[in-house]
Amino acid sequence: MTIFIIPENAGPYEIIRSMAGTPLVMNKLTGKRKVRIACKTWEQAEQICQRLNDGDHDGTIRA
Repeated sequence: MTIFIIPENAGPYEIIRSMAGTPLVMNKLTGKRKVRIACKTWEQAEQICQRLNDGDHDGTIRA
């Protein structure tokens, strides 16, 4: 599993479909605060997105 560093005030997250068809958890920011997390399943993406939007992380998240 990979550990992703989540910046402060990264904004709301949403789930999008990548060109390969896999889900991505992504925010709409650009530059250093942009976050893209590739997931294997839609269920995993929903769980990660919910945790990020609720703020249930300590600056890192494992995916």
